[in-house]
Amino acid sequence: MAISSHGLAKIQGSEANALLKWKASFDNQSKALLSSWNISNKPCNWVGITCDDESKSIYEVNLANIGVKDRIGVMSNLNTLDLSLNNLSGSIPNSVGNLSKLSHLDLSSNYFTGIIPSEITQLVGLYVLLIGRNNDLSGSLPQEI
Repeated sequence: MAISSHGLAKIQGSEANALLKWKASFDNQSKALLSSWNISNKPCNWVGITCDDESKSIYEVNLANIGVKDRIGVMSNLNTLDLSLNNLSGSIPNSVGNLSKLSHLDLSSNYFTGIIPSEITQLVGLYVLLIGRNNDLSGSLPQEI
């Protein structure tokens, strides 16, 4: 796979913008832990971010125990999302279905309630789903998973 430098900058720029918008919703303590998340650094050098070696797009976001809020922009190449131990509450957002290349989703040790959204079935490559420990989810997993 070949990506031009212009295409690479476009991918990194849109993914970085999504993450920076998300970071803006964090409390001050969480923002301080993610001080590397700024326009002066390449997203691949940010704390908790892993990029694909070949495409340089964001491959993994690991913010376990950082204290983040439950909003995330669409990052089409994201493979792993670990938001465990963040005291997230409410329902699992339907927008999780937009993370089309996700294979590993860890939402464990939070305070999610309600049912698992049917949009999670859009994650056709999902291999690992961790939703236990302190979550109070009801119903059953969608059969398509």
